[in-house]
Amino acid sequence: PHPANARDVRDDFDQIAAALSALGDDADALEPAERALLEHLPAACGDVLEVGCGHGALTRAVATRARTVLA
Repeated sequence: PHPANARDVRDDFDQIAAALSALGDDADALEPAERALLEHLPAACGDVLEVGCGHGALTRAVATRARTVLA
């Protein structure tokens, strides 16, 4: 086995996001755990590193509160 390169990792995440999108859920619907995390984020904050894997709903929700989001 060889370590994954950046392109492989990006492709994997893109495939996962596409699969989640294909489920037909509302693109901005948050899961209960995501809503719980968001409750702990201040209404206005600085820089946020969002290390999830999904269709971007949490990232979009965080972006409404943060100065910058790196996802």
